[in-house]
Amino acid sequence: MRRFKFETSHVAITLSALGVLFAGCSSSFRDDCTAARSCAPAASEAAAGAPDQGSDTGDTSRAGSGSEAGAADIGTPAGGSGGETSSEANAGETGDGEAGASVAAAGEGGAVEPLPPRDTTPPTVLSVSPADGASGVQNNAKLIVTFSEPMDQASAHAAYQSADLAPANVSFDWNGAGTILTITPKTALAYQTGTANADGSAAFAAKKYGYGFGSAASDLAGNPLANATFSFNTLRQVSHDIPAEAARSGTWSSTGEGPDECSRSAAVPTVCMGYIDTDYDGFLSFVLPTGIVQVISANLVAHGSRIIGGSLGPGANTIEHLAFGTLGDAAFTANSGTSLDALFPDENWNANKDVTAAVTADNLARAALSNRTQYRIKYHPMVIDSEEDVLEITTSTIKLSSTYLVP
Repeated sequence: MRRFKFETSHVAITLSALGVLFAGCSSSFRDDCTAARSCAPAASEAAAGAPDQGSDTGDTSRAGSGSEAGAADIGTPAGGSGGETSSEANAGETGDGEAGASVAAAGEGGAVEPLPPRDTTPPTVLSVSPADGASGVQNNAKLIVTFSEPMDQASAHAAYQSADLAPANVSFDWNGAGTILTITPKTALAYQTGTANADGSAAFAAKKYGYGFGSAASDLAGNPLANATFSFNTLRQVSHDIPAEAARSGTWSSTGEGPDECSRSAAVPTVCMGYIDTDYDGFLSFVLPTGIVQVISANLVAHGSRIIGGSLGPGANTIEHLAFGTLGDAAFTANSGTSLDALFPDENWNANKDVTAAVTADNLARAALSNRTQYRIKYHPMVIDSEEDVLEITTSTIKLSSTYLVP
């Protein structure tokens, strides 16, 4: 604190622009007067009863002759019109602890808010889709990774790694919060292909995909992600020739099951259609393997072996898609079948009929259809040139050549 000594009589300086009155000191203005305190008013002012304009509270009774205990603080007043200009007042010194110090200490903004604690929690992966270890994933799947907090996206991209889905072969997209990353393969995922077991199940392993993130991935505060790796298996594409179901594949007419060679009990069971004293229809039934997610293709394959008593070719024939319980009168008289046109398109007696739509529909409704897809075939000879005009199909040549997807 700097102190000044003036050797003069009375000095009175009025700063009317600031509204502050400095009263002169006596000729012995010594170390008692400081820059933070005013001196006692001039005698003429005291005699006139002038109020102390430096008081914080407006109290005019406080006056002194240089004593710190009695001197009025002319700093920032609560009810006066003056203002302190010294550096000590700016530092918050009020002499006797009056109002104003806290404002100087805290500043115009009031109390200082404490800084938030630094983020030191590392991010984690909350979930992935497909789920880790999932089977039967479709080839159009996207990989969706959900993090516990917003990520540094550039670091996550750089830390992504996969031997099966290289960074150059995928694209990255984030949600607005930066917590969900969608990884989209630029080409369809692969299905492992192969043949089926006798029951139609896949006889080979599925294609496995793996991916993950190294420790270079971090959140916005730079906390590293612990190494995270995931995998899943895509669907398997199975090729399988489904044989005709012996118990429900055969021949039926208004008089019962077909005789002789057209009987299911024959040494070589066959399915016949045509005319033997009466009209006969052929029936085909196939049991679908379990677990089919999607039917890729299905073709009904058969070979007409011979005409019984006829000299013409297969003639006009049709195949119908329908459902029946057992081979019998109800199946023969059912009129709810959907026509799929001809089974044998020419006189070569070789059938390769695309029934993909029918098999797809039956697979979707397999619970109601007891896991079966079924058909009725009819032969309408152009000319009946004898009592017997029948097309015979050896049961062993009948199959549903199918390609489908299973987990």
